[in-house]
Amino acid sequence: MLAIVLALGTAVGYGVANYLAPVLGRRMPLATVLLGSQLAGLGVSVLLTLGADLRLGGLGLPFAIAAQIEHPERPVACVLGDGGFLMYTGELETVARLHLPIVMLLMVDDAMSSIKVKQVRRGYPSVGVDFSRPDYAAIARGFGLEHARVADRASCRAALARAFESRRPTIVEAIVDPAEYETTQ
Repeated sequence: MLAIVLALGTAVGYGVANYLAPVLGRRMPLATVLLGSQLAGLGVSVLLTLGADLRLGGLGLPFAIAAQIEHPERPVACVLGDGGFLMYTGELETVARLHLPIVMLLMVDDAMSSIKVKQVRRGYPSVGVDFSRPDYAAIARGFGLEHARVADRASCRAALARAFESRRPTIVEAIVDPAEYETTQ
């Protein structure tokens, strides 16, 4: 069966390459629908590519909803940075109401990292990009979704595998160190 993965933004390319692809790649063919330039060389089928400079933070979630509605038999995942996720949190109501078994890999670094990295690289001060971490488990519970919080790749891969097997909407909150992917921008 073909998995549909939607990814846009900074930490998301890093997340697909290091967290999601190893889980999906061993279990089923992987087709990446939307992705950033960080994913080159993963050996995935690319159906649509958006330029790396086109930042549509969080849009992976509404796209994942559309993909799951169109292809209810396929596993669907989206990889989101925490800043983009917070822009589209209201979409979780649709996921819950329609019982869409989307797996959301949430890369948590408490910042709008794609903007922050660009500010720093251009010699600008980092302004307006850092924020406090909300309780993502409480957000998931509030919408009746599953949640797992992970801090390393092995536990993340295990949580993703469980999420795909459960066929329930799940947020996998992966705590990441932004220094790990700053060089990929």
